[in-house]
Amino acid sequence: MTDATARADWDAIQSLFPIRRLSLGPSWNIGISSRLSRHRIMTLLQRSGAGNLDRLLADRSLSRIKTLRTFAVVNQEQASAAFRITVVANVTIPVVIITVLNLIFPGSPADMFRSLFALNEGGTVFVWLLVVAYLSLLAGGLGFGIANLSNARDIRHLIDLHAAERGIFFGLEDEDALQSG
Repeated sequence: MTDATARADWDAIQSLFPIRRLSLGPSWNIGISSRLSRHRIMTLLQRSGAGNLDRLLADRSLSRIKTLRTFAVVNQEQASAAFRITVVANVTIPVVIITVLNLIFPGSPADMFRSLFALNEGGTVFVWLLVVAYLSLLAGGLGFGIANLSNARDIRHLIDLHAAERGIFFGLEDEDALQSG
């Protein structure tokens, strides 16, 4: 058994699961989660870093595993909240702005956008660049958020599975509604 602090253990666990935007797997390229398979637990256990996490936890006391599980729960709740805020800020707010502009300046939002694109050739290119830049940042931010949320959920579930094998049962009553990935 090691004398590492819970924080040092958590830092070691985090380093086992680096965030990569495309860590969700190739099935997401067509919009399907790999978690739809009936082999989802095996997929989770075969994830890169899972074996190293299991070896790290094997050297820890039952109380340390409970502490690390608490870290994992808080980490997942933070990732979930951050993702929700990202969605609200980047999807909902622009829709509200377009709606308010439509109320202030009567006419359809499509008419407003057509008038923006009809400015002149330079103005049209600039507006298109802004739209493409925004959508690219939105897609990247949402992809990063989903990867972070998925990572946090996987770490928590791997700790839960390890703990269950050692006779520690936390229950699943504290599951959050926004944990799919």
